[in-house]
Amino acid sequence: MCLMRALRSPHARPECGVKRNCFSMVLLNTPIQFADSEAADIVIMFGAQDSNAHIEEGIRAIVALLDNDERMAKLRAANSREEVVALL
Repeated sequence: MCLMRALRSPHARPECGVKRNCFSMVLLNTPIQFADSEAADIVIMFGAQDSNAHIEEGIRAIVALLDNDERMAKLRAANSREEVVALL
């Protein structure tokens, strides 16, 4: 799923055994391409216990966090887990 330019979000379906809502973020030095999409340097994986949480909480929360050019630039410049967590 493409949330915004250079950001991709593969995700698990609830029936895959997701036990609690969660997400993980990977910041890549070298962008990678998923299928026929534009190369991405930020990959966010998330899982939700049900399809409502998937849409109501997961996607909305991620877009709200990252729909900010200044925050995205700071994420891309971050050099440690602590810097990323502080931005989120």
